[in-house]
Amino acid sequence: MHMRTMPTVEVTAVVGADGSVRVPDLPYAPGERIRVFVVGQPLVAPRERTDEELAQSRNIRESLKGSVLRYDDATEPVGLEDWEVLRGEDPQ
Repeated sequence: MHMRTMPTVEVTAVVGADGSVRVPDLPYAPGERIRVFVVGQPLVAPRERTDEELAQSRNIRESLKGSVLRYDDATEPVGLEDWEVLRGEDPQ
């Protein structure tokens, strides 16, 4: 028995009012068996970062490597005096 490789296709579709999804122009013959996976998509896709942004982020990370010389009370909380609620103030 010879099995041929079938192409993988990724498409974005919208669910219709009746709950169905139509995906036209698939590269398969009518009646051919396929497997369908449905994965929800967030409403807003994350923005692709530019090469410049990626380089800047990489440079910042590199500049921070080895920058901590020692930890003083590393497990103690910091900035408690900045929390209005701990001072009894209304944060509004």
